[in-house]
Amino acid sequence: MILLVFFCKSDNLNDILDFSKKYWLDENCARTTACGILDYYKYTDASEILFKSFAPFGEGLGERLTCGSVIGSLAALSYILSEKVLSKQEILKKADIFKESFREEFGTIQCSAILQPYLKQNESYPSDPVRLDICTKTIKKAVLEVERIIESLS
Repeated sequence: MILLVFFCKSDNLNDILDFSKKYWLDENCARTTACGILDYYKYTDASEILFKSFAPFGEGLGERLTCGSVIGSLAALSYILSEKVLSKQEILKKADIFKESFREEFGTIQCSAILQPYLKQNESYPSDPVRLDICTKTIKKAVLEVERIIESLS
């Protein structure tokens, strides 16, 4: 079961999911994706900045708007692509590719729409295991898609 495997924390960091796992359950989805991705690609200074900055970005900005996994991943992706000296237009194209892939998986990038079929609007996190499973899946999809996009540049 993915939930059990993904939540097993470890100091043995081998892949992009491992780097994200070290944040998940203790932090929100935006921090988890942004910092996990940036740590994996060795942008630790940027990771520290986003960690400090992204407290209010989880749960769709705390209002179930754009999914925090999307927000955090796009922030990390944009940073890395900027460091690789891609133009703004190229970065926006890659962001569109990311969003399209995420939408193919979940039907939307909106937190409320992803969670709505399963939970009441006021259900608190992380008390509901269904919500925890859904959010875990968004994190996994987001970080793996960022990795796919970055690795396609090589």
